[in-house]
Amino acid sequence: MKKIIGVSLVAAMLFSMLSGFSIGVRAIEPFSQAVAPVASPNGGNFTSSVFVRLTCATTGVNIYYTTDGTAPTAESAKYSALIELTNTTTIRAIAIGEGLVASEVLVVTFTKQSGGSVPNDKPGDVPVGDKGTVPGGGGGTVPDGGEETTPTDIEDDDLPLSFLEDAGALAGELYKLGLFLGIGDDEDGNPNFDLDNSLTRLQALILTIRLLGLEEEALDYTGELPLNDVPAWGVPYVAYGFANGITNGTSATTFSPNQNVTCQQFTAFLVRILGYNENSGDFSYVDTLKFALSIELFDETTLDSLDEGVFLRSKAVASMVRAMTTLIKGSDKIKLIDTLVDAEVVTEESALAFIEAIVA
Repeated sequence: MKKIIGVSLVAAMLFSMLSGFSIGVRAIEPFSQAVAPVASPNGGNFTSSVFVRLTCATTGVNIYYTTDGTAPTAESAKYSALIELTNTTTIRAIAIGEGLVASEVLVVTFTKQSGGSVPNDKPGDVPVGDKGTVPGGGGGTVPDGGEETTPTDIEDDDLPLSFLEDAGALAGELYKLGLFLGIGDDEDGNPNFDLDNSLTRLQALILTIRLLGLEEEALDYTGELPLNDVPAWGVPYVAYGFANGITNGTSATTFSPNQNVTCQQFTAFLVRILGYNENSGDFSYVDTLKFALSIELFDETTLDSLDEGVFLRSKAVASMVRAMTTLIKGSDKIKLIDTLVDAEVVTEESALAFIEAIVA
């Protein structure tokens, strides 16, 4: 009996001693999981090529991706720069970091359109220039007889058709007119036009609206936009461009604002502001580039250069200058720049100086 009492007493004493100490073992906390990567643009259609950026909201991780249909792992290609796609491709990407559970896999598909066609017809678009006017400007009306002398009364033969080598100088001339802006100043205080970088569809639309001198009007526009993927700051531009027939969506509900603009898409913007539109049967989107040749917006050599590779800001500048000196729909005399003079977007003197500079 004494032995049992003694053992119980010892056990009670041990329990009392141990209860005051930690035995060095703690509960294991579960690892946090990395957030799945995000692609920009987030899939969709493209024509010649598209550049894709991958990002992750979780710090300290690496992104690994595949384009061959296999699941991404830490042994897959490590993302370090924009991914250029030239064919229909599905990107699968995963974020992996030390001490973290690997993220869920991002799966996003980019589809190359055959023949360079991006769906863009939408019933009810307001056509641009079906009566020969620049949208929203109130000027640029096509003259009845075509005999009037215009501020830029020059022959097409006087105009250089290939401008790509002089894009910097041409950007400077558009800048003087207030129709093209840089992204700040360089170290010498000159405007930096960022000509070697690509353009998104939203940026390209803004350039087109600015070329018409209608940016303030666009920013004040409050009409509805049936496209649901446009960032808030870009909605006025897209809604205005959509309502005035300068642009359409890439589907019934999307604009694809972050998708790289192609030569075909940008040329369609320019063709429309010259007064032509699909709804009137002037051209079809699929044949935009061919139509641009027929109205002498470009010559074949220039168009080949513009349509080759990524469409850069330098190519946009060259294209806009050609548009400025191209006849608007229904006229054998009036060029786009004349309509801007008529609408008091630019002065007659500045228009003449512009023409003199680009034909020199």
